[in-house]
Amino acid sequence: ISGLLIALTPEPAQGRPGPFVFTPNAAPAVQENVDVQFNRLTLGTDSKLLLGKKVQDSQGQNAGKVSDLVVDLETGRVLAVLVSNRGLRVVPATAFVNGFADRLELSSTAEAVQQAPRAANAASACQPEILEEACGAFGKACPEMNRPVLASTCFKQKVTSSDNVLLGYVQDFVVDLVA
Repeated sequence: ISGLLIALTPEPAQGRPGPFVFTPNAAPAVQENVDVQFNRLTLGTDSKLLLGKKVQDSQGQNAGKVSDLVVDLETGRVLAVLVSNRGLRVVPATAFVNGFADRLELSSTAEAVQQAPRAANAASACQPEILEEACGAFGKACPEMNRPVLASTCFKQKVTSSDNVLLGYVQDFVVDLVA
C-alpha cells in the first residue's frame, strides 16, 4: 500500500484542529503503470473503503480488520495499517501484497500480526519508534517518516494554499494498493 492524494470538498471542518497547507512541489509523483484485474482494488482506492476490511494472511487465515492507516503527510506515503487483532496491531504497509474488494492480503501469517507491536491507542501508532518496531517485526525496511498521522484524523480538515487561501476540506485519501 502506498501513495496518498487528498480529495477536497467545500464542506466545513466541523471543529477539527489546524489546517493543512498544500504545497504543489511536495505532491507525490503519480504512478503510470497500473495493474488491471477485475476484482482487485487498484490505483485510486479511497482509504475510507479500507476501514473495516478483513485482513487475510498468506495462508488465507483471518488476521483481523483494518482499523486505520498511518500516513506521512509530507511524503504522501502510507506507512502502516492498524489492524484490530486482540488490540490494535501496527503492521507496515509494505507487508501487504494485494488488495481485493473484500480484503487485504499480507505476505506473512496471522501469527506475525499477533506478534506485531501493539498500539496503546490509535494515536500512539504514529510514534516513530512504534513504526520502526513494526517494520523490524516484519523484516521490512522502515520508510522515511516526516509527519506521520492517522488518516481518520485528517478527514474534514481545512486545506489552504501557501497564501492562506482556502482550497477545500479533506474528504478522503486515495491510496495505491499495488505499488
